[in-house]
Amino acid sequence: MTVHVFIHLNAKRAETVSLLDLGATENFLNLNYAKWLKLPIKRLSFPRKLFNVDGTENKAGQLQFYTDLAIQTGMTTTNMRFFLTQLGEHKAILGYPWFAAIQPKIDWSPYTANFFFVKKKDRKLCPVQDYRLINKWTKHNQNVSPLIPQVIDRLRGCTLFTKVDVQWGYNNI
Repeated sequence: MTVHVFIHLNAKRAETVSLLDLGATENFLNLNYAKWLKLPIKRLSFPRKLFNVDGTENKAGQLQFYTDLAIQTGMTTTNMRFFLTQLGEHKAILGYPWFAAIQPKIDWSPYTANFFFVKKKDRKLCPVQDYRLINKWTKHNQNVSPLIPQVIDRLRGCTLFTKVDVQWGYNNI
């Protein structure tokens, strides 16, 4: 999911699209974009390793720089730290700190199933989910798993990833 971001500085105004990533443990800005904006760039006292979601070290290397920005959402202004690194095609990633501070209201209800209980013959309650609404959105007979060579080609050059534990989710259905 993405969101439009408007950046207002004394000498410059810019608009970009930011990736919203609840799995990212920090907020990030593209280092070259921060330099172009002439943001106040500060050096970390100790460089931090940057890891991809699969646990491998990011090819951009260690995090060495950051900038502190005042973020305004609606009428609320919050000071937030953005770590600067190469983000590939993205200029900004709003991660968990942004979600925790802003707590945006994202409407996911079209993608949920009704959940209720039905009494069984022995009078115990049995949980039931009604998938009829979700089934209306489902594309039938579609292979959702891409071929491995296609995945490798699409991920070439990517630096940040989000990991999903499919087995955990499957076992909780």
